[in-house]
Amino acid sequence: KNAGWSFPGLNFASAGLREYLWKNMEWWIRDFDVDGFRCDVADQIPLDFWKEGRARIERIKPDVGMLAEGTRKEDQLKAFDLDYGWGGAFAQLQDGAAIRKLWTAMRDQRPRGGAKFARFIDNHDIANDDYNNRLEKRWGTARVDAALVWLFTMDGVPFLYNGQEVADTARHSIFGRAPIHWANGETAAGKARFAFVQKLCALRKAEPALMKGELTWLDNDQPQAVSAFVRGLDGARVISVINLTDEPVKVNVKGAEGVWKSLLSKDAANDGACGFELAKHGYFVGKQ
Repeated sequence: KNAGWSFPGLNFASAGLREYLWKNMEWWIRDFDVDGFRCDVADQIPLDFWKEGRARIERIKPDVGMLAEGTRKEDQLKAFDLDYGWGGAFAQLQDGAAIRKLWTAMRDQRPRGGAKFARFIDNHDIANDDYNNRLEKRWGTARVDAALVWLFTMDGVPFLYNGQEVADTARHSIFGRAPIHWANGETAAGKARFAFVQKLCALRKAEPALMKGELTWLDNDQPQAVSAFVRGLDGARVISVINLTDEPVKVNVKGAEGVWKSLLSKDAANDGACGFELAKHGYFVGKQ
């Protein structure tokens, strides 16, 4: 039986099949000390299979990580730590109001505490579909950089696709060997992107609010052009105000009163009240 994408369909009603697969999971954890599993098309496999598999490998490695390439709303009750953050508004990052609406819907549709997502703008499916017109080519550096700021300051876990850290523009394919063009890391664009990603990683590590803080959306008077939110933890607040467009924008952000210490910014100015001026794809990340 073909289950799609030329893979055989497995009979999960078979106890023997389940046992074989669980033992494979245990083997990788026990003998190779892998950190966890990214589970492809996880929604098409019964959830009780993943729950039992998680329980077994946790007995070997209690801090194992499980990522579902799926959208099943009950995934994170037991089986998985997070799901892919699929959604057109997230993939394009062009409309702040649509992003906020989708984020809210995905949170509200899931059990409490079960709305953690891998945040990405590129992955193997997107890169394969783009063929030679990769995201780096279509968007340009400024837009990709602004999107990465969004990924690293948003809740969930930022997801970097292979080569994104060196601004790779080479064609990728899931149907053949198309390696990362690491030589791009020696170009000016590649070096700049690598340094920028290092800075984002350091920022996220240095600010606990970006790792664990609650996210609060901030109303603003340019809701489509600007994505604005605060991450809060133990009294600390980290604000992100990001221009999603190719045009400069002036925006008033409700809840952004007071002085913010700049942590990361590009072509952005804050008036010390609620106002921000942002060049095209400009951004401001600050802390109170």
